[in-house]
Amino acid sequence: MKFEQTNDLIDHAKSFHQLIGEYYQSLKQKTENPRLKMLLDYLIEHERNLQDRLAEYSVNAPNKVMKTWFQFATCDERFHQLKSTLGAEEVSAEDVIVKTICLYDCIIQNFEDLAKNAEIDEIRDVFQSIAAMERKEQRKIVRNSRMLDDL
Repeated sequence: MKFEQTNDLIDHAKSFHQLIGEYYQSLKQKTENPRLKMLLDYLIEHERNLQDRLAEYSVNAPNKVMKTWFQFATCDERFHQLKSTLGAEEVSAEDVIVKTICLYDCIIQNFEDLAKNAEIDEIRDVFQSIAAMERKEQRKIVRNSRMLDDL
């Protein structure tokens, strides 16, 4: 186990969303499929918005919360496995959605675990809030991708 501060954990989540956004951008450059490009444009913007929202957490949370040390149990192994699948040359919109759901499951589970193990209520609230935000965004991606399929 390694120890990190709450602000480090939120920075990891921001990096996660940046990495996924870059993955979507690379897929967009490789495809000629207009529907897939539209989906990827949506997902790229979605990931940027999540990075911004997480940055707001860092700025608005009390310094005491952000500087608290936490014993961090990562989902690094699962994330590494999922990350290794991101290099696929040819993907469909369905492949992108399935991978996105898996990646979001990983980060949601990570923050839910952190919330369960938090000893300070304020930190638990931050982690629960981030997990809830990620879950809401995951649902939004699924819903909006279905709407794109109907076009």
